[in-house]
Amino acid sequence: MRVLVACGWPRPVGAAVHAERLTAALRRRGLEVRAVAVGNSDRPAAHPELGLPPTAVSSATSLEIALGDAVDIGHAEDPSAAVALLALRDAGTLGAVVTTVHHLETHSEVEPEELERRAIQEWADRIRSQFGVDALIVPHGVEADRFAGCPADRAMAGAAMGWGLRPTVLTVAGVQARKGSRVLLEAFARARARLGDRALLVLAGPVEPSGYRDSWHEDARRLGLRVHVGDHPPDDADVAELGTVAVEEMPALYRAADVVATPSTREGFGLTVLEAAAAGIPNVVSDIPVFGEHLRDGESCLMVPVGDSGPLAMALVRAVRDEAVRTRIVAGGAEVARRLSWSACAAAHERSYRAVLALR
Repeated sequence: MRVLVACGWPRPVGAAVHAERLTAALRRRGLEVRAVAVGNSDRPAAHPELGLPPTAVSSATSLEIALGDAVDIGHAEDPSAAVALLALRDAGTLGAVVTTVHHLETHSEVEPEELERRAIQEWADRIRSQFGVDALIVPHGVEADRFAGCPADRAMAGAAMGWGLRPTVLTVAGVQARKGSRVLLEAFARARARLGDRALLVLAGPVEPSGYRDSWHEDARRLGLRVHVGDHPPDDADVAELGTVAVEEMPALYRAADVVATPSTREGFGLTVLEAAAAGIPNVVSDIPVFGEHLRDGESCLMVPVGDSGPLAMALVRAVRDEAVRTRIVAGGAEVARRLSWSACAAAHERSYRAVLALR
């Protein structure tokens, strides 16, 4: 079977990581797989460490030229890649196209999330009624061995990151409304004195201007928290916006934290939560359904109500200061991460590819 995995570019790193890891896992199963980026050819296709081509393919036509021979399955990681792959399917170059919906995105800070949820449900219902096809849930894989095998302990990793042994709450994905960044900031302010001396909140992810980020900074000033933008925060910083962290540095970043907080309002899977679990770091997450598919409150994480800074603050303190709770959820989280391998993910994708081809 010949497979083409494509992601639009520029895109969030998560989709590109999924494309690269899935491609490698499918190849280990003996499939002939290529991964490409579809986007503006004037911009880099992906971070070099993701293993995607150094330049983007700008259109379906140039993608067809790059492919050469026909391909059985085109796998789109996002809508922009899906448009290009569907054009190739219609031209006869691809046998069939599948697409992954990683998560729902609203394109306005005031657009009700429920409207998009309803739209995606109607889309799924229409596909089921017209084509007899159901959406399939395939969990991501997690490189458990890579994160568990990080050679740095807490002291070494903290020193490398520039904050040493300061009690540290880490969140990954920068400042975003769907990540619950403002609620987390307030919870951290409420919990800070109980977390330990000079506790630090660290945000890893793109630093992008937005009205939401402006409000987040206003919150920080109101709460008396000093924000440092960049790596190696000074001793008088309370909050650090690191910016994007290189893929190869992520295991050490997790090890440099005492708890990872993900109080999201919505997620597609929550890969960073499982990476943290594999690295041996306790997770505090919101009680949205996607986290409940893999994690259990009090066993592999601590779950808190969405949007409530009070329970979130208490959970952060428990995860850092209560040794019995910490030991239990670290062990449970590591077990969950070991089950969700890229090998299992690739096997599920191959089954879905063959099912789609059989329907044709």
